[in-house]
Amino acid sequence: MTTEENKKVVVTSSGMSMGEPDLFISRGNDQCWTQNKPFSWFCVDLGEDVQLIPTQYSMGYASSGSACSPRNWVLQGSNQPPDLLRIYNETDPPNQDPDWQNLTVHQNDLSLSSDWAMHSWRVNCRSSYRYFRVVQTKINAQANAMSQVLVANRFELYGTLLSKNVGVVNGPPAEPRKYGSPQAQPPPEYIRAHPDRQREIVELLEVMMQLSQGQVKAERVRVHDIIIEE
Repeated sequence: MTTEENKKVVVTSSGMSMGEPDLFISRGNDQCWTQNKPFSWFCVDLGEDVQLIPTQYSMGYASSGSACSPRNWVLQGSNQPPDLLRIYNETDPPNQDPDWQNLTVHQNDLSLSSDWAMHSWRVNCRSSYRYFRVVQTKINAQANAMSQVLVANRFELYGTLLSKNVGVVNGPPAEPRKYGSPQAQPPPEYIRAHPDRQREIVELLEVMMQLSQGQVKAERVRVHDIIIEE
């Protein structure tokens, strides 16, 4: 495990294979990779003097090419420091760790799919935290040799910053926001209407199309001329 300090913010990782942990919060195109291990993670410690109620966060893909783009991960918050010796597995995954609150859940998220891509996501949260970590929950875009590497940088948090005089805010639990590719989302169920209503809708759409193409002249209808059948 490795730790680096950047001003008052401390960045910790599950282990590095490229760069140092503090590059996770760098502003430039710096290569920053964890070791090729399941459930790789980066953790940001804001310091003992502050807490943050997050509303949004940003993260970038820390390499050229997109072979190892992150696809599946969670953003979590906690007021307990990460256990550097804990090893997660399929029966004890990090997204079920009671010391950490899931803030966003990403499943097959294609937002970071190009060279040095960067994206922002909204966060549902009503509590304040000192520690925030990004944990890879499944493989990245690579399906073989480097599939467990978490390649990320330019991590930024946005929200309400609280001083130590305010203390910890423990609001009611909020459902974590879920993100994924459109293909991963189930299509909405088809709403069936009465055949007569369906016919009327189709006819109305056809008239609207003709109107837009100038084939039908619109006529003004007075409201009191409309008769509603009971």
